[in-house]
Amino acid sequence: MSALDSPVPVTFFPDHVAASKHEEAYTPRALAERIRTVTAPSKSRLPWLKMATFGDKRSDKNSLRNDANVLAVTGIEADYDLGTVPVDDALARLEQQGVAAILYTSPSHTEDAPRWRVLCPLSEPMAPDRRRQMLGRLNGLLGGIFSRESWVLSQSYYFGSVNHNPSHRVELIDGTTIDHHDDLDAIWIGPGNADTAGATDEPGDERETAELVRRILSGEEMHTALCPLAARLIGRNVPANTAADVLRGIMLAYPDAARDDRWRTRFAEIGRLVHSASAKYAEPAAERKEHRRAIAALTGRMIRQRAGAAEIRAAVAAEAATRGVPAEDAEKIRLWIAERELQNIRAAHASR
Repeated sequence: MSALDSPVPVTFFPDHVAASKHEEAYTPRALAERIRTVTAPSKSRLPWLKMATFGDKRSDKNSLRNDANVLAVTGIEADYDLGTVPVDDALARLEQQGVAAILYTSPSHTEDAPRWRVLCPLSEPMAPDRRRQMLGRLNGLLGGIFSRESWVLSQSYYFGSVNHNPSHRVELIDGTTIDHHDDLDAIWIGPGNADTAGATDEPGDERETAELVRRILSGEEMHTALCPLAARLIGRNVPANTAADVLRGIMLAYPDAARDDRWRTRFAEIGRLVHSASAKYAEPAAERKEHRRAIAALTGRMIRQRAGAAEIRAAVAAEAATRGVPAEDAEKIRLWIAERELQNIRAAHASR
């Protein structure tokens, strides 16, 4: 049976207040049709949906739609709201990868400013803490573009069109449920600022490096922690061979008696993980390094030319904007170079 024809529990809320709920099993094919046909005179009048089951715990505002009330997840939802990536681009990636999904435009979507959502059913209900892993797979496939709100466990979404908006689209993608796409762990991307996705110095996951290592050594995670660690090492300009050696060293910390088939499989795939990370992050990391060096050189040059602090700050901000370097990173570089130049001046005076 196609994943599109397998019933999935879905919870519906009448509005954002979510003081009541209604749960019903829908096949993705039937759910897509409901999303296609529902309409209302305004966005605020549209219903909400969530691919999860909820209990009866209410928030302080009497809402049933809260993280503590999620019993199980039956699918994942991801929201794209930046208005630059066309629906057809997302559709092509999902079809090429063969991920079963519903892709639909949000109420604020227009042809010139595309905004859309992806719903991916799961093969069976999962514990709420599994949602993060599944969403990271989808986020990686689509290039890390989804909003941070997509990662909120109980986040639900409007569905349908406003006044039969002719730009409203609903697309069905046949394929395998995302929980069976272990291949996507190699490109897993965690939450980040969607408008700077792919530009972070910590690609692949927002968790601390020490936490990822701990999870590997404890056996809690292997593949889904090795992948972001590989991405992070490559993103920091660590040579691929060295990155692979670091990951193998972590895995070799396991006692011989604990090296089961799971361990051997993950150890054997380290080379492939590093190669995949290199293909995605090595060039962007090198470009980021070049941009930061240019900002550092500009700062040092202007200081030596005795330019004023305000002038330097403005020039650095302009250069950062041109090169796509976050303003806070550029300011850190400016301050670091200024401190280094000050130390050089003090050392020169002390040697006289």
